[in-house]
Parts: sequence; C-alpha cells; structure tokens
Amino acid sequence: MNSKVLHFNNIKVFWILAILCIGLFSMYFFFINQISQNAAHGEAGLGTLSNLEYKVSELEFSYISLKNNIDLSLAHSLGFIDTSKTSYVSRTALGQATNFASVQ
Repeated sequence: MNSKVLHFNNIKVFWILAILCIGLFSMYFFFINQISQNAAHGEAGLGTLSNLEYKVSELEFSYISLKNNIDLSLAHSLGFIDTSKTSYVSRTALGQATNFASVQ
C-alpha cells in the first residue's frame, strides 16, 4: 500500500496567511475610504441639487406670472388679429369610412 504524506513547511504557511491577511485588511480600509469619499461627494451634490431646484422654482414662478399676463390686448399689440370666419375640421370615424361590403 503506497501512501503519500504531505509535509507543510510552517514558515511558508505563516507567510501565505500573513500576506493574505494584510491584503484583506488593506482592501477593507480602501473600501471604507471609498465609502467615506462617496458620502462627502454626495453631500456636495445635494447642495448643488438644492440650488438647481431653487432656480427651477424661480423660473416656474416667472413662467406662470408671464402666462397670466397674456390677454387679448397683448395679442393685438403684438400684431395678432381676430379671425372673421372660424371653421373647424372633423373627420369620420375609421369604422364608418371603411366599406366591408366591397371586399370579396
């Protein structure tokens, strides 16, 4: 009966585990650093976002105030005129326009 016995060199195992632990700790600290930096950038982005929302609300208010000032006298002053004859366009429904009896 042939059997092989594996002999581990304890020094090699120690250094492999030590390097592995150092690598894992360095990755851990790297990712913690990235999380803190992303949080800081996120808060800066929130400040910018609040400024932009403020500008949008100002623009919406000015749009509504300008929209409320439009009337017939403003249209006449800008060169628009009233129409003398008003006509509306209508179309027939699709079911009424199709004649199924002609299809053979």
